[in-house]
Amino acid sequence: MEKEHTKNMSRIITWIGDVTFERTDKTLEKIRELMGKDPKKQIDMYVMCLGGAACYAHGFYDTIRLLKPNLVTIAAGNISSAGVLIWLVGTQRYITRHTTCLFHQVAKRYEDEAMTETDIGTEKALLKSERRNYNDIVASESCGSLGKKQVFEMCRHQRVFGPRDLLKHGLAHKII
Repeated sequence: MEKEHTKNMSRIITWIGDVTFERTDKTLEKIRELMGKDPKKQIDMYVMCLGGAACYAHGFYDTIRLLKPNLVTIAAGNISSAGVLIWLVGTQRYITRHTTCLFHQVAKRYEDEAMTETDIGTEKALLKSERRNYNDIVASESCGSLGKKQVFEMCRHQRVFGPRDLLKHGLAHKII
C-alpha cells in the first residue's frame, strides 16, 4: 500500500532555505526526536530548497540512510542542487504540481581567498568527488531510469524537470 502524506501536524517538519550546517543539524535533531517518540511512525518533510553546501547535503543523506526513519519527502516550489539530495532521501518522494527541479554542476564560491596551486588542486579533487557522489545518488534513486552518465549530462546542461519528468524518471513516486 502506498503511503500518503500525513495530516498529523506534529509529525511534519520543513526544510525551507539553503543547505547549511545549522539547518542540517536542526532537521536531524527533529527527526531523531520524532523517531524517539515512535520510530515506526511516518514523518513528513516538506522541502523548498535551492541548494547550498553539498558536503552537508551528502552528510544529511547518508545519516538519514543510517537512521532509517519512515520519512516521506514532499518537494514544493523550486528545488535544486543540494536541495535535490535533501528531497531524494525520502523512502517515498512526492512532488507538488507546480514544483520545478534544477540539476546543475557542482560549484564552489571563493571570496577573496588566496589559494596556492596545491589548494586549487585539492578543491578541484573535492568538487570532482562531490559531483561523482551527487550523480551516484541521483542515478540510484531513479529506480534504474537514469544512469550516472545521464545525470552528469543533465547537470552539465542545467536541466529543469517538472513533476511529470521527475515521475517518469523514477525520482518522484507521486504528484500531489
